[in-house]
Amino acid sequence: MLFRSLEKAEAIAAKMHAAARLPLELVSGSVLPTLSIGVTLIRAGEAIEAVVERADQAMYEAKQHGRDRVMALG
Repeated sequence: MLFRSLEKAEAIAAKMHAAARLPLELVSGSVLPTLSIGVTLIRAGEAIEAVVERADQAMYEAKQHGRDRVMALG
């Protein structure tokens, strides 16, 4: 998907986050998964490595702010 707005990309990530947090029923009991998602956009002429590094940085910021959240970094 191509997003031209960081807010739109973050909104999609938030929907993914909510869907992934549904309880999983296991034989041993119920498990509530958590995840941290980092969101960013590609800048014109930017190498993919830089994009991945920025998304990774956003994910680590999400973890530092309490985990289990979406964090966008422009």
